[in-house]
This record gives sequence, C-alpha cells and structure tokens, in this order.
Amino acid sequence: MTRVGVSFHPALAPWLEQAPPEVQCVEILAERFFGDARALANVLCARHPLIVRTELLSLASPAWDASVVAPIAAFAAETQALWITDHLGFRFADGLDLGKPCPTSLNRHTLERVAARARDVMSACGTRLLIRNVASPLAVAGGIPEPEFLSRLCELTGCELSLDLCALVVNARNHRFDSHEWLAAIDTRRIAHLHVGGCRQVDGRFDDTHDAPVTEDDWRLIEGVLRAHAPDVITLQWEARFPPTCVITCELLRLKALTA
Repeated sequence: MTRVGVSFHPALAPWLEQAPPEVQCVEILAERFFGDARALANVLCARHPLIVRTELLSLASPAWDASVVAPIAAFAAETQALWITDHLGFRFADGLDLGKPCPTSLNRHTLERVAARARDVMSACGTRLLIRNVASPLAVAGGIPEPEFLSRLCELTGCELSLDLCALVVNARNHRFDSHEWLAAIDTRRIAHLHVGGCRQVDGRFDDTHDAPVTEDDWRLIEGVLRAHAPDVITLQWEARFPPTCVITCELLRLKALTA
C-alpha cells in the first residue's frame, strides 16, 4: 500500500495537530528539528510515520566530512524514520556552505565517490537511504545521463530513489529536455518515494518554489510514474503562499485515488 503524506512546514502545524486522516506520513527536514525543536519531532513521530530528509550529507562533495552522519543517524533512530533522504549533489565545498544542494558532474568518478559514501551512510544509520534528484539553474556537463547515473547508483549500493517530480519539471523546462523521456530512461522499480509540489517562473526561469498547485501537466507525469510502479510513499510539499488546507486536502485525496 502506498502512503500519502506531506512535507512538514511550521505553517501546517496547526492543521497537522488535528491529525487529518488524509495525511498518512510526514516528511521532515532534520536540520529544522535539531535543538529546541527536537520535542516537536517526537510529537510528530507519535502521530505519523516519518521520513527524515537532510541536506547535510553532501554526498558528492570533493572532500567529505563523515562526521555529519552520526547526528543524522541518531535523529533517524530517535524518530523511527522510514528512511533517510538526501540529494544527488553537494552543499559543502572548500569549507563553504552553499545554502542548498548543488548539482555535480555525473561521471564515473562521481559515481564511485557517491556510491562509497552512500554505503557508509547506510552502514552507520542502519536504515534505508534514498537519493533525490536536484533542481538546478545550471546544466552541468557530465558523461552519464542522470537517469542512468541514478539507476547505476542503486545497483551498486542498494540505495533507492526519492523522485522529486517538481525538480524534474523545473530542469526539463529550463534545460529543454523531455521529462517523459527522462522517466522512461530510469529504473522506476527503484523509486521508493515520489515527492510532488508546484513550481513557477521567477525572473524568467522556472524554480522549484513549492508554492503553487500541482498543474494538470504534472498530474499526467504523476499518473505515468504510478502506472509503471507504486512507490512506498508519495509526499506533497508546500513551502510558501499556503492555500486553505482544503486545497491541500484535495491534492492529497487526488494522489491517494491514483494509488487505489
């Protein structure tokens, strides 16, 4: 059975406190819950199965700080997370925090580097690791197409995929490729998690803003993925310009109907 849920945002907390039945799991960004917010993570854990997402692993960094794994592993264990998710890319380079995961050149050396670190993370955490595709304002040259890279990474390590459909749509529109062809090239059996949300144009380019409804074109993409494979979880993300919760509920119910 595919669970349907939401990505946590403080603006949604009052609604989630009511335990809406259409929310079957919650995705949380680990960094938001370190420190004083730890108690809230435990409250959410008591109500819903949790997915722990992070941007701290920076798996494709040229120089990797393995010490980041321990706090993520401890947090995932404390919250009984279904799995840990991070992005195919890097956030830290030469001691700098770039603020968000950035794309990396997809080649054999990167594949070997990310695969080795993914194995280390899974061994340290004792849980599933899902790798997520990255929305990128730049098309980074590489010798391996992204769908092939992700599929090969799963084969080498046993990790799985968190497919960010919003990121895929943004990249397809900005870099002029066909998102349907991208999906046809990936091993859909590896998709354990489908992450959806709306995007819009900002300063002439599309951005994964997660502040708009899912479009009908995107619903068709979702339907195509689900025809090929039923993931364990689908989550919907809103990060800004929040609509009434009835709008979010309708999107969740539509997602659930597609998995029936």
